[in-house]
Amino acid sequence: MIKKLFFESHAPKWDNFTKEDTPERISNELIPLFDIKENESILDAGCGTGILLPFLRQSAGEKARITALDYSVSMINEARKKYGDGYEYISGDAHNIKLPDESFDIVICFCAFPHFDDKKKVLGEFNRVLKPKGRLVIAHLASRKRINDYHKNIGHSVSNDTIPGNQLMLKLLAESGFREASIIEKGNFYASKSIKNQIE
Repeated sequence: MIKKLFFESHAPKWDNFTKEDTPERISNELIPLFDIKENESILDAGCGTGILLPFLRQSAGEKARITALDYSVSMINEARKKYGDGYEYISGDAHNIKLPDESFDIVICFCAFPHFDDKKKVLGEFNRVLKPKGRLVIAHLASRKRINDYHKNIGHSVSNDTIPGNQLMLKLLAESGFREASIIEKGNFYASKSIKNQIE
């Protein structure tokens, strides 16, 4: 609850923390990584104030179902104010997503994964709402070390919010029903990509 209050209180000024080059980096680095096809259904998990939404719309097309999920009501309200009713907005917990099985072609988790307390449970929920062979992308426009250090320095309720080490991350993905998992790390970028296992 303390962590939720942290995000609720920061929502109105959240966009002030966005770096000037972030939209360009989303367009040039993230969108190609997502490999979104026209009319694919997308879950933006931990959407914050919705910075990805217009980029996802441009990639998937006007008829695509794009769902923004965040457990902060204030974050969802900020996203809706900015981007209107062309998206589905859900205030809810990624540990228990109130959506049907096999609902999405792709789940994207941008700048949110460290904040989930039970990462294996969240990955299981991502797997559940993905269609067979659906894709999961977890991404940050910073290195894993930088993100982990940043949260530690902020302190408060996010001081222990980290991205797991690569071996643990791959293990969590495999145990949560994902295959072909890979991790991309460079100076100012981190991403994990995987595919939902299909039961033959």
